[in-house]
Amino acid sequence: DAVPKALLATHVLFGSSLDTVKGQELIEAFEHDSRMVSLTKPQVAEMSVDRVAFESGLCSSKSEAKKLVKSGGFYINNVKVTDTTYKIADKDWIDGAVCVLRSGKSNYKLVRAASN
Repeated sequence: DAVPKALLATHVLFGSSLDTVKGQELIEAFEHDSRMVSLTKPQVAEMSVDRVAFESGLCSSKSEAKKLVKSGGFYINNVKVTDTTYKIADKDWIDGAVCVLRSGKSNYKLVRAASN
């Protein structure tokens, strides 16, 4: 059971495309990982991506998050986002359950859609 989860985690953290990843598998693979955070979809929908980067713990300050996005170092599901006003939409959630935030090459947070 642990090997498939480890392989999935490796694919998410070091692979390129998340098109074949299932949301529930992702949640199970990172369930007890400090990189998994829970935010409600309505919360996330109201925030710009730089705010989500800060609230998720990906960045330690709002100004750091804004600089990260503007400089092209912020990714949602391995897709670069450079617009600080962009808001995470339904299409950004993997199976409506989770989205993967990344800064640089190896700093990750997985945002799980929490119950309201």
